[in-house]
Amino acid sequence: MKAESKFWREVAQQLNPGWAIELPLDGASLAAAHDYLYVVDASTGWLKAGAIPVAETTRVCDQMRNAGQKIRDSAPGAAAEALTAVMSVRGTDTEAERARDALSASMLAVTQTETFRLASGNRNKLNGRSLHWIYIVYRLQRGVFVGRPAAIALSTTGFASPEEITSLVSAVMARDLDPTANTDVARQLRADGPLLQAA
Repeated sequence: MKAESKFWREVAQQLNPGWAIELPLDGASLAAAHDYLYVVDASTGWLKAGAIPVAETTRVCDQMRNAGQKIRDSAPGAAAEALTAVMSVRGTDTEAERARDALSASMLAVTQTETFRLASGNRNKLNGRSLHWIYIVYRLQRGVFVGRPAAIALSTTGFASPEEITSLVSAVMARDLDPTANTDVARQLRADGPLLQAA
């Protein structure tokens, strides 16, 4: 696992030297030309948010597309591993740095999804609205992870309100956990059993 983590950090650094993810401050308001990412660990309810310039998101997607299958296939696992690393240092001086790693790895993983392709393909129809990405990480009973992206376009400048994010995350998770849902994520969750935060 350490070798994979080292490999992934090196890949991310090579693809994105100087790519800085901005962590939100209280009352922060960022320009509308950003994508906003909210990473959620379904097993703990932990959430972090970051903002990435749209041009960087697009550039990284193109780089990932050309990076090779091995890198693309390892993206969801690397995001989960980065999330695990930040969870292990919560409340310490290194939490912010690890949170940036988790946000970076999660955005790289998001760029490899059909959700990203569809939402990004409709950017010209956003009319000044920003894309807000949710990346829910489900930890399964057998020790693997499933990443679940979702996107919503909002006209607010800056980060979405906690209520909007909570509502979207709840709706996506309800769909994923619906026993009649016929998506890849829902089938995998039914087969392997996710570890979820206690209600």
